[in-house]
Amino acid sequence: MLVVAHHAGQPYGGSEGWWYFKTVDSPGLGSFFAINAAFFMSLFFMISAYFMPATFNKKGASKFLKERFQRLGIPLLIGFFIIIPLLMYTYYINFRGYPSISYW
Repeated sequence: MLVVAHHAGQPYGGSEGWWYFKTVDSPGLGSFFAINAAFFMSLFFMISAYFMPATFNKKGASKFLKERFQRLGIPLLIGFFIIIPLLMYTYYINFRGYPSISYW
């Protein structure tokens, strides 16, 4: 629930680099983000690291790496080469005032 609360409050708090910006920031959310981010990401990494050796030993190196690439690598590549460029294009056109690309 903290992850949902963190991301839902991101546009309204003291964070930078979010797509939506509100003119009035809530000072309490900035403190919540600082405290929450300090432990929940590291907690997720710790949980992942705790279960990783058993999974690695159970599946073996090649199967483990193949499944990790399918679950993490392919979505990363799709996001990096397709989704993020489309998002950045629409961001620059709509919010930065750059002219659109002409295809003709």
